[in-house]
Order: sequence, then C-alpha cells, then structure tokens
Amino acid sequence: MKIGNIARLTLIIILIVVLPGVSHPVGPLNWYSFDEGMALGNSQGKKVFIHFWAEWCRYCHKMEKKTFRNPAVVAYLNENFIAVKVDTDREQKLADKLGIRSLPDNWFVSETGERLGYRQGYIPPDTFIKILKNVNKQ
Repeated sequence: MKIGNIARLTLIIILIVVLPGVSHPVGPLNWYSFDEGMALGNSQGKKVFIHFWAEWCRYCHKMEKKTFRNPAVVAYLNENFIAVKVDTDREQKLADKLGIRSLPDNWFVSETGERLGYRQGYIPPDTFIKILKNVNKQ
C-alpha cells in the first residue's frame, strides 16, 4: 500500500471509531416575551414555562449559566414547552400584577394560561428536568 492510501485508511478508521461518540450541540433555548409566549402556548397546545428574573439577581445568573445552558434542559424545554423570560425590572407592572416578590421565580402554566405550579429560587439542571417532566404529565 502507498503512504497516501494508508493515511486515508487510517483517517476512515478514526472517523468510524470517533464520530459515533461525538455529541451534537443543542441550539440555544428559544425565549419569548410574556404576551407572545402565552399566545404561542395556546395556539400550539403547549405548556408555558415562565422565568422571572432581574439583572441584579445572582441566582438568576446562576440558572442562566448552569440550568439554561444544559443540553438536556434546552432540548426538553424547546421540544415540550414555550419558554418565556420576564425581566421584572423592565416589566415591573406585569411582575406586580402577578405578585412576583422573590427571584428567580419559575412558573409552569397550562396551554390555556392556568398556573399549574411554581418554584422560587435557583433550580439545578437535574432537578429542573424532573420538574419539567412532571409538569408535562399534567
């Protein structure tokens, strides 16, 4: 065998062995505004996840970095929910109307807009996936 053929054969073997184990990156989480998200949830028949946050909130940033960048969380949310993000400082009237007092505050809402449940504070990715799957059964 010529050196060129050996190199090609080696490359093919490496690709066959390595590529099946390579994970494909998941795209970003699809965030919507409150009004748009609620309308989409209703029209698409999907539950809505609402994340209330603020720029100054340390645990909100922790959720953003850890939970909302976790590939399993991103894939599950994008597939099964409409994700809504509400900055309580910029949308203070909405936050006041809904009674948001602590951040982060995470709501789970039915397709028709009925609040199914909520959880305040930071939620780690593994716990968050369990909650999402449980809410999705409702």
